Amino acid sequence: MPESEVDDGDATGMADLDPRAFESTGELYEAYEKASSRCPVARGTAYGGYYMLMGFEAVKEAANDWRRFSSAEGILLPQPPRPKAPPIEFDPPEHTEWRSVFRTLLSPRTRKALQEQVQAEAEALIDQFCEVGTAELVEAYTEPIPILAVASLIGLDPELAPTMRRLGLDVSNNHNSPAYGEVIAEFSRFALGEVEARRAAPREDFLTELGTAEFNGHRLSDEEIVGTLVSLMVAGHHSTVSAMSSLLQWVITRRDLGRTILGDRALLDRAIEETVRLNTPLHQFRRVATGDLDVDGVSIPRGSNVLLNYAAANRDPRQFADPDEFDLARPSPAHLGFGFGVHTCVGAPLARAEMRIAATTLLRRLPDIALDGDTSHVFHGQASLLDRLPVTFSPAGKTGPRS
Repeated sequence: MPESEVDDGDATGMADLDPRAFESTGELYEAYEKASSRCPVARGTAYGGYYMLMGFEAVKEAANDWRRFSSAEGILLPQPPRPKAPPIEFDPPEHTEWRSVFRTLLSPRTRKALQEQVQAEAEALIDQFCEVGTAELVEAYTEPIPILAVASLIGLDPELAPTMRRLGLDVSNNHNSPAYGEVIAEFSRFALGEVEARRAAPREDFLTELGTAEFNGHRLSDEEIVGTLVSLMVAGHHSTVSAMSSLLQWVITRRDLGRTILGDRALLDRAIEETVRLNTPLHQFRRVATGDLDVDGVSIPRGSNVLLNYAAANRDPRQFADPDEFDLARPSPAHLGFGFGVHTCVGAPLARAEMRIAATTLLRRLPDIALDGDTSHVFHGQASLLDRLPVTFSPAGKTGPRS
């Protein structure tokens, strides 16, 4: 662990902790544990300074209190020069209005249709490697499924999904890059080009809605359109890839679990929740204190940057016994991996469904699948990602053509 990145604390006991200094998620969790053992609030001097909340109850309370912990100045630190991403970078009432748009987009009817498409896509992806006997699942399976779901959700042609994935990853992974301006410009050109095409030839899809419908009494600006699509990419793709990869790692390495969940939906659902708790995809989100605050005995002045560390909170030993263990028998499996309060992830039901389909389809098609090499979770920006998931299995036949 980079000991220099976790100091011995000041007079208050607060450690100086900068998550961006870590590349290994394992080392970062060790740093969280070391810092929170002294004080459940850490501090940082980078990016204008910040306070980091790490205790479960403190993070939960802050996430549920938008009046004292505002998202309106952006959820990242440093905040990149890009349009605001709705609804998460707005406070009510604007947040409420934006969230209604996403609720309509992610209606139960839409989710049902998407799940059928995800099932077909999972089968097709497995067909591409099932006869070989080996695969690297992040690249071959967990990366493609969520981006194709997002593409279908907004009405993007499937052949353009890889382009959107590449541009979305660039936007997410280059917040501190001097080239970020060009990165967001390239994403904007692509996104606005698709919206302009819908204005010229409307379809019954979300991209057409973005380009033609009125929202809150006005036509959406280019900045609002780009911000909306950035939000969908980060929430709908990157975090789902991370959670899905982690779930597959658990069910593959724990063979008893893999065999059991095919016939036990309740157990699979608990495995999904425990995965998101233990391997939280997006670690922290920024808020700004709207007044002088006291959190766990620490004074936080008005205007301060406050990081809500969901990942550390999800391993708070005061909330979870043996917090570093994957335990499907937890009496209280509730976690903060999908957020809390007004900013609870509106796409969480779809993400859970994608994870469920990916796991059950893989285990049904390749029942003796096993890990074939080392894996590790890497940390980039604010996200924890499984870098690779190499597997081996007995070669199996394809499912055959599908209509």
